Amino acid sequence: MPPRASDDERGQRQSRAVDQDRQRWLSRRAEQVIKHYLADHRDEMLQRKVASGAVSVAEAYQLLKDLARDPKTGVQRSDLLRYALEFELAEARTHGHPISLAVFDIDHFKKINDELGHLGADEVLRQVAATIRQAIRLSDDLWEVVADEAVVRWGGEEFVVIFARTDVAAASVAAERIRQRIRQLPKVRPSGRLVTVSGGLTSVSPGSIMTWQQLLAAADAELNRAKAAGRDRICLTSPTPAVY
Repeated sequence: MPPRASDDERGQRQSRAVDQDRQRWLSRRAEQVIKHYLADHRDEMLQRKVASGAVSVAEAYQLLKDLARDPKTGVQRSDLLRYALEFELAEARTHGHPISLAVFDIDHFKKINDELGHLGADEVLRQVAATIRQAIRLSDDLWEVVADEAVVRWGGEEFVVIFARTDVAAASVAAERIRQRIRQLPKVRPSGRLVTVSGGLTSVSPGSIMTWQQLLAAADAELNRAKAAGRDRICLTSPTPAVY
């Protein structure tokens, strides 16, 4: 009878299995984003390179992410947001994974811009983006920690965070951590007021037929509710139930 595995050995095997699962998920995401992006955009050179094998799918995906990077904040612009959300929603339906989505808005950003000028306001944008990315990297309770892909600048002072394979309970803890960390940024406003954010969070249960537009609209509606309630807070919806 073979010896029983130790707790350390079982833990190592479990960790390897999670890493392999994550790599398969990343490969599927790269394939699907490239497939649907090329179907919508006439990029014949990239299509030929991918079809001939001169550029791998992973390399093409990295190229698209590099091209979609916001030069002001270092996070992704919204160019690939639709494709990323479509992929995660398909994963939720096919593999039974939850997905959560948050939209953050810097409170009273116009006043910040008036107080600090464009350069100062741009620095606030960079600090907020960096804080969101760092808070996600430090979140052990999140399955997806690829912060460069999870954070998207959506509009002037709004940021979208994709919580892949994350239910609303874990996502709400992460969203609140983000809010608290942004409140701790250095005081740069002449008025002495803190830089704060409002956030809207929504979640989709496995099997839901919600579209990416509906998912964004639901998170945005919760953001508006947070603003109406006084700002500097997170509002969230209950998970959207599955429909079969």
